[in-house]
Amino acid sequence: MAQTHHCSAPESLGEKISKTDWLDLALVASIDGTAHLDAPSYAVWTHLSRSAARSNLRCEIVLIGRNLSEQASKLTAVGADRVFVYDADTLEASAAALEAFCVDYKPTVLAFPSDLRELAEALAARIHRVTAALYDGSFELNRAKDLCLPEDAPERERVTSTRPQLVVCKPDLTPVALETEQAPLPELFICCP
Repeated sequence: MAQTHHCSAPESLGEKISKTDWLDLALVASIDGTAHLDAPSYAVWTHLSRSAARSNLRCEIVLIGRNLSEQASKLTAVGADRVFVYDADTLEASAAALEAFCVDYKPTVLAFPSDLRELAEALAARIHRVTAALYDGSFELNRAKDLCLPEDAPERERVTSTRPQLVVCKPDLTPVALETEQAPLPELFICCP
């Protein structure tokens, strides 16, 4: 059974960020009616999870919506290290919830499936960051935990110089096989920003 935590509102993101404090990889995801990740979220999850394993980092899922706690507690088959649930029903409230997540839990990469691009852009505007759009899902990281974006990517320098590094994945991303057996969900966080 997952251990459940409750978290409260954080302070705001400051302009000066130490990149060494930002470690985990996280996915903002949607779930379907059967408490599984929907297809676009699952495709991104497989790539993100595989990269986290290679980099020896935790990989987390963030769910935002109404009354998702019970469904999230059933989300055990994907192997997330932690699942965070924020109760929000508007774009503005959802972006505020993600800002709270970033301040409290400091992911080095925060990924979005293509169908949540509007939310990624709302968060980017709120925290004054750039979003790498239509990312290919490779999630390769260098030693500084910066995404290895193509040299010619116009947003490359601005994305990798901040935390979290925000990416919206391509809509046609194909899931990859996960290399390890997925363990039950160890922690579920019910958050109120």
